[in-house]
Amino acid sequence: MKRFTCSRCGHCCRVSLGEDRIYVVIFPEDLRKMSSYLQIKPREFILSFCQKEFFLHQDKKVLYYVLKAEFGQCIFLKDGDCAVHAQKPIQCEMVPGRLFNFPGLWEYMPCVNSGDISYGDSPTEYEKILVKSLLDERYDDLL
Repeated sequence: MKRFTCSRCGHCCRVSLGEDRIYVVIFPEDLRKMSSYLQIKPREFILSFCQKEFFLHQDKKVLYYVLKAEFGQCIFLKDGDCAVHAQKPIQCEMVPGRLFNFPGLWEYMPCVNSGDISYGDSPTEYEKILVKSLLDERYDDLL
């Protein structure tokens, strides 16, 4: 299987009009690299570009952040191109990635060839580390 190469078409950067977020998770590692790339403090990045979300894990509410959307598209999609492509979020790097991948998810994308898609049976060690980073509350250390 060949590795997918993003053509920067912007299809996966769009949401339903009226949505105020795009479900791109900002992992602590993303927060570090993207705020540095934009030369702003992590807290400023969160306030400017992210929205709070929560999930339940062992009866505990876990905070995480997703990118905001404006006018039906990712806040970083400017003039049809990703303004942070050089340091884009991990989830975007993985498109059509394993972590956020299940049969039928990416087939609607005109830029994705079905031969580019890998469906994993279990998460990789890297994917486990990513999820654990949300559970470890490392955002607080960065803010």
